[in-house]
Amino acid sequence: MSEDLRKNGEGYCDKTAYAAMKNVMKEEETVEVKRGEIWEVDQSNGLVKEVLCIQPFSGYFEHIMLTDKKPAENAVMIRSREMMYSDVGRVSYSLTSRAASYIRTVPEDEMAEILKKIACALNIGNASVTEPVSDPYQAEKVIGLEKERDIYKHLYNDLLEKVISGRMP
Repeated sequence: MSEDLRKNGEGYCDKTAYAAMKNVMKEEETVEVKRGEIWEVDQSNGLVKEVLCIQPFSGYFEHIMLTDKKPAENAVMIRSREMMYSDVGRVSYSLTSRAASYIRTVPEDEMAEILKKIACALNIGNASVTEPVSDPYQAEKVIGLEKERDIYKHLYNDLLEKVISGRMP
């Protein structure tokens, strides 16, 4: 039997069989993508994009795409080969077979912060990412709002307790 995969057993060129054999060989070469790894991914349109793996699964992985332009919303800065940005609210997926080349692994502490920001952007659970308050006037305003919130919370709880216990006229 000939080693040329483009030809069938009789020696004729068979493009369909060749494409099928190439796909089987490509599946066998599939790499293992892990959380926190940055990979170059071949897209179906022929472009290559850098992505950060959020969660690997069997045959595919969830990721956020990295770009050199800062997105308008949910921006996070991630070092790949150079500093890049991602919109953590735009989670996508790719087939593991599309992972072309490994770039680097993001440190665990950075990855934990990125995952928090993803959860916050997607409104998952009770995740919150707070920015530090740098303006002293704004800090005083925040403290005042927190006090006002606590007063209303206390009044609400008192009223609820009275209604439940039947002490309300």
